[in-house]
Amino acid sequence: MEIIENIPASFVSEEIARRLRVDPARPGFAVVSEVVGLARSLVHLKTIYDISYIGVKDLETVEIGGVVFRSRVLRHNLDRAQKVFPFIMTVGHELERTAASLGDLLRQYYLEEMANIVLEQAADWLAEKLSRCWGFPGLSSMSPGTLEDWPITEQPKLFSLFGDTELADDPPKIDLGDSLPFGGRIHLLPALPPGELSLAEGSL
Repeated sequence: MEIIENIPASFVSEEIARRLRVDPARPGFAVVSEVVGLARSLVHLKTIYDISYIGVKDLETVEIGGVVFRSRVLRHNLDRAQKVFPFIMTVGHELERTAASLGDLLRQYYLEEMANIVLEQAADWLAEKLSRCWGFPGLSSMSPGTLEDWPITEQPKLFSLFGDTELADDPPKIDLGDSLPFGGRIHLLPALPPGELSLAEGSL
């Protein structure tokens, strides 16, 4: 199990504006630029990941790290996988507290969406890092609630793969046996043979 802090993130106002469907040539872009500057000072990307091995596979279940998950689609996606990299990633607590205190719904929305954008960047960064370290040509992530029959109610099982480990830099801490905070994601990165990487990705 490893914790990685200070994951790099890109805060290019024009790119973020496009994601938010804001025209950089229009007056509303000034608000985006303002919030980008704020987010840059608040985001502290951190992740914890581990290696879990695939156990017994049934028709609609698959065992991961000794925990049984029920999903026919998940079982199919992991058909030829022998290991997965479960990970949890957060942007830290400061952004959440600031977003809640802004008193401006538009700025709060932009700030929360920026958290999603940098979490996507960080998830890609981690996948590339693990691909290089382990020699896999690519890794695609999936999470409870993003597959057709893998509901979000399976999330606590995924948390359980991390035991009682806590991932936080200040109170309130993230209890990995409980639930994700604002600006958090939990995923599986299956280690699959080349050409078998068409898996779903999403955020919670």
